[in-house]
Amino acid sequence: MEDDIEMKKRKKRIIIILIVAVVLIAVIFSLVRCGSNVAGAIQSAESMEQALPLAEQDLSSSINATGTVESQNVYSVTTDLTCKVKELKVALGDHVEAGDVLCVFDDSDVREQIATLEEQVSASDQLAAKQNQIAERNLQDAKNDQASQINSANAAITDAQSAYDKANADYNNAKNQLDAAIAQGDDSTIAALQEQVGSLSASVQSANEALKAAKDNLTQVQRTTDQTIQSAQDTVDTNALTNSKDAQTTKELAKLYRQLDQMTVVAGQSGIITQLNIAQGGVPNGSLMQIEDNTNLKVKVSIKEKDITKVQQGMAAKITADALPDQTNTGAVNKVINFASSDAKTADQSAAAGTSGSSGSAYSAEVNVDAGSSLLLGMTVKVEITLKEGGKGMAVPYDSIAADDDGSYVYRGKEQDDGNYLIEKVPVTVGDSTDYYTGISSDELELGDLIISTPDDVQEGDTIPLYVPDDTTSYTVDTE
Repeated sequence: MEDDIEMKKRKKRIIIILIVAVVLIAVIFSLVRCGSNVAGAIQSAESMEQALPLAEQDLSSSINATGTVESQNVYSVTTDLTCKVKELKVALGDHVEAGDVLCVFDDSDVREQIATLEEQVSASDQLAAKQNQIAERNLQDAKNDQASQINSANAAITDAQSAYDKANADYNNAKNQLDAAIAQGDDSTIAALQEQVGSLSASVQSANEALKAAKDNLTQVQRTTDQTIQSAQDTVDTNALTNSKDAQTTKELAKLYRQLDQMTVVAGQSGIITQLNIAQGGVPNGSLMQIEDNTNLKVKVSIKEKDITKVQQGMAAKITADALPDQTNTGAVNKVINFASSDAKTADQSAAAGTSGSSGSAYSAEVNVDAGSSLLLGMTVKVEITLKEGGKGMAVPYDSIAADDDGSYVYRGKEQDDGNYLIEKVPVTVGDSTDYYTGISSDELELGDLIISTPDDVQEGDTIPLYVPDDTTSYTVDTE
């Protein structure tokens, strides 16, 4: 932790030095034009301590990442048929609804085989084959129904988990703001924050109950559909035991009946055709096409090694795309992948060392996009993950704060009649921190007070000139 703070301080000093250098150049240029003594101006500017007006800052912290929009639900359409495709109803990029016909196979060969076998067996054997076909179809339908119900139940759990994580994050953020307000003695906001914390606590409890109900529903779905599948399997097994002496012929006939049922292929879910592996007149080789749900989206983002331990499931995220400059989409971290593959790790180390290699990150996370997004599959997006919602409060740069045996303090410059400033020591309570600022509170400080940037260079009671930058917004830069 101390190393991180020291690094941030060094970065901040570099920024200050650069800004002071720019100001000095401007001053020197102006003095040269006016014929003033340059050497004297430099000596005067260098002797000044810098101070910044105390202001409110956003104490939230976040990290930025990039990624590509993907579907949460990808459905692969497959077949074991080897018939030619008679009709192809879709093209790459088409949107389909669940139940839409995707393609139709040529069933002429299968019908001829069925007719030949039906001539070889009795009517009772044909009936047995038909019963086998129906039983097999019911078994497959039961398995498909189970997969569909389990997917829906799991999706409900994911939504409930996201809602719980968000409610919990909102509660923790409000609780942090309340604790900060109490520490600062901000009576004007304490009552409102207490009410908000109470309301959010109830929301957390409600979300937790909804999550438990979703998990219970999955258990019930699994139990019920298992029973249905077992019943269908029992029927198939019973039919196999009661087949006639021409069992092999009956079995083959039942297989052909099942193939006849599969000649028309329909979509198992709504979405966009993102892969198409067949053509009209062609013979399939297992995989027909892929359908990606374009309403339930996610983004897989690369996370820097130094940030991966900060990212947690449920953290809120803002998602933007260059293709949609006026829109900001919201979402939440659904999964943190805190395992680095050896290839990605090597690439990261090469990039850090400045040697050749890709610049990807070894770690990643998945962010689920909230419903109603206009993002499209495959879009490259920027994702800002909020690590902590700190809210606004009085804050100063990290190294404006000093400490001794009595606690933390800052030095304030109090303007005197001669234009110089009297240095005063003001005890402070330290609050939340970002990459640049640290929140402080003190009954003795007011917004606009001039806070010395480098407390090690002054002492209480000094009377000195101060340099105050005209544009203090330059101190809010990202120092990463």
